[in-house]
Amino acid sequence: MKRTCKVLSLILAILLTLATFVGCSSREKDRDREDKLAPASEPEEAEEMLQRNGYIVNRVEGIDGEPTTLTAVNTDGEGISITWYESVADAKEAYNEMKEENDVSGSDYVVGRAGSMVWYATSEKAVEAASKLLDEDDGTTSVTDDDTTTSNDDTTKPGADDEDESGNRIGVQWGTTGECFLNGDAACGWDGYDNVDVKSYDSGALAVNALLNGELDYVMIDAAVAKSLAASYDGLKVIDYELAPENFGIGVDKNQPALLDQINEILENRADDIAAIYAKYDGVNDENSASWMGTTVSSAAYDPDRQDAQLVVATNAAFAPYEFTVDGAYAGIDMELAQLIADALGMELVIVDMAFEEVVPSVGKNGIDVLISGLTINPARQEMVNFTEPYEKGSYQVIIALEDDDTFDGCMSASQVLSVLESLGK
Repeated sequence: MKRTCKVLSLILAILLTLATFVGCSSREKDRDREDKLAPASEPEEAEEMLQRNGYIVNRVEGIDGEPTTLTAVNTDGEGISITWYESVADAKEAYNEMKEENDVSGSDYVVGRAGSMVWYATSEKAVEAASKLLDEDDGTTSVTDDDTTTSNDDTTKPGADDEDESGNRIGVQWGTTGECFLNGDAACGWDGYDNVDVKSYDSGALAVNALLNGELDYVMIDAAVAKSLAASYDGLKVIDYELAPENFGIGVDKNQPALLDQINEILENRADDIAAIYAKYDGVNDENSASWMGTTVSSAAYDPDRQDAQLVVATNAAFAPYEFTVDGAYAGIDMELAQLIADALGMELVIVDMAFEEVVPSVGKNGIDVLISGLTINPARQEMVNFTEPYEKGSYQVIIALEDDDTFDGCMSASQVLSVLESLGK
């Protein structure tokens, strides 16, 4: 659903267009027409209510699975956009993407979510209007005079108080198995958890810090990473039951079957060397990786004229102990594995660091031969790359909780953990 990252610019364009038609109306006339805004669960209701309150409204009905979007602007140029998604999971994903885009642009606009609706407002008054319209039973968003926002759903208002008594805020790393597991992934057979408020971070360490600061209730991440992080921070514990089992593999360009066979052979023949690499990184995580004093891996410069002599590897170097950077060089299990494979092939190693969500689609383009990025093998990714035999088997997701949190203490199995997970926020 990365297409939603384009939503902000589209919304602004629509709002600016609408604004050209409202300048002739008097503000006093708008004030006279104002009615009390009330919750509106359908686009038609919201449109009618906003019109009664002096907004010029444009509604675009969703076609072929696309969501319906309503944009409105008043005579002061204050704009609101509301998008109705088919599911809470879709809304959460869109909200996270719009929030990221909003953060990158550095704007003062406000992005929020209520249930399966995502809203975007350009002023305090517009935020208040959106809040009243989207006051749902399963979560409300309200704005107070002291510029503090409280919500059972999502809001990105600067200065917001993110305290939530529902206990269902779970942090994950962007694009990881934990994010897909909680939000739902049809290709993997995961329905997701509509009762959980998933918040995505650039790294596991950032998510853990948010947990310790009271911004989250739990973190879901790969078990090995979780145990290492928990050992580095006081006040944390790992709910160590296997959730979302996974195997890590190396993704190879579908147009290079011979390379796939070669790498599989290397993985089989160098199993002891790979095990030794794993042992070196015991206890390394995002929090302490900057002080790594061990082996580092350098990348050669990509040369399109030497494609036969270079192994070009895509990764996202923000997932210690698998891949991370140290003083301009690379380190981690995957990076040493990449060097081992390149050496065995007699090739020069080129590492291309990129955003995690770009790693899989990059293979086979711009000279990239393979991906090595702590990546779970799943059907959706197998459509885009050929995976090697797993180089890491039996990985799984776990939950990190605060040490004094007893929510999961009675669990004796993964199924019991999942049952508790389903009850959060209810």
